[in-house]
Amino acid sequence: MDFDILLACIGIFLGELYGNFVWWGSLVTQIFLQNIIGFDIKNAIALDNAAVLWSEIWLLCMLLRKQKIEKWMWYVVVVSSLWALFWANLLNIVPSEIMKIIFTLAVVWLVIKNLFFSSRKPKQTGFVVSNRNLVLLCIASFFIATYNSFLSIWDFIIGLLVLTSVFHFKYHRALFLLSFGFVFARAVGTLEYFRLGLIDMNFYTPMFITALFAWVIAGYFVEKIHSDILNKALTYLSILLAAYLVIQLFI
Repeated sequence: MDFDILLACIGIFLGELYGNFVWWGSLVTQIFLQNIIGFDIKNAIALDNAAVLWSEIWLLCMLLRKQKIEKWMWYVVVVSSLWALFWANLLNIVPSEIMKIIFTLAVVWLVIKNLFFSSRKPKQTGFVVSNRNLVLLCIASFFIATYNSFLSIWDFIIGLLVLTSVFHFKYHRALFLLSFGFVFARAVGTLEYFRLGLIDMNFYTPMFITALFAWVIAGYFVEKIHSDILNKALTYLSILLAAYLVIQLFI
């Protein structure tokens, strides 16, 4: 058991450290939890989602130095938290295989839209606050929260891709909104995971400390990378994500 805890800590440390720059850290963590240690997929997802809460609080604190919270963002927070509570309960009921098919199709469509049907305007104006866009943003939060609850892997890429390609957020603004919403949604989800008995405390405590340590090391550099570079990296990563999900359907 002690060696498994060490492996879990190594997995989440590498995942969170790597995820600060490439945004697919949960893939590394899940490989350790599911493939090396042998956790059931539902317990692995719950443990991963809960353990990164404190590291995301740290990321939000870092981003708050340059970003401001606007009133309309609380709509996203409330909706995301409600969906996190809802899907945490359904994690034990709905077969993960069904959700994988649904989200694979959705992600492939989103990547195709981003590559071939994106706006041809020479310069993005950023997200426009309106009643219509706020409603659509709350609907998008349902999609992101559902993906996170059932698959976990690359949820930040999904969120960034939705916000930048569909709602035309600038990269760092999208990152801030996701971090702001995820902190509250993950807190609600974490409490529900504990209530449902999906989390082993022997693993949880050392893992969240390790995740926080990884973010302290790497999170400082997130704001120092130019948005254009990150947007280009996000495009390539979205293609890899779509390919990964398609391949997983046939394995």
